[in-house]
Amino acid sequence: MGVYKYQYGFIGMGNMGYAMLKGLLKDVPQDQITFYERFAERREDVEAGCGVSAAESCMDCVKKSAYVIMAVKPQQYDAVIAEIREAVAADQIIISIAPGISVEDLKNRIGKPCRVVRAMPNTPALVGAGMTGVCYDTALFTEEEQSVIRSIFESFGRMEFLDENLMEAVGCASG
Repeated sequence: MGVYKYQYGFIGMGNMGYAMLKGLLKDVPQDQITFYERFAERREDVEAGCGVSAAESCMDCVKKSAYVIMAVKPQQYDAVIAEIREAVAADQIIISIAPGISVEDLKNRIGKPCRVVRAMPNTPALVGAGMTGVCYDTALFTEEEQSVIRSIFESFGRMEFLDENLMEAVGCASG
């Protein structure tokens, strides 16, 4: 993996993005995480409350992060992808938590080679007791990367690796 200033970059600091960030902070130093949030007041609150530096834009967040967690609503994906598409590198790991957007769909939207993880965390993640269904093509990830992916989701609960065809059921069952 290339050299990135941050190990983790979050795009979006809604409830789930914030829960994931807070979980990671239990095990990861603040200087290894950045985020972008479009609302200035929320951005300032997260910076002040967590000590994590905000990126200047979605693109800035992606350029500087090895693992990019897209924690925005599905209806915002196209706008965010349009902004970050040029910054996505083949060695980065893009983690999507949007329901209804498959790994292949996200790769097609990005429009160039990339590695994608699809995850479906549930709301108990907000209190550190989440259960997250996760899928990705294991052949594209090293054992170390798979361990990091697992550590992200286990920082705020538990994780279960699934076939992608079960991901919509995860969303229904955990909702």
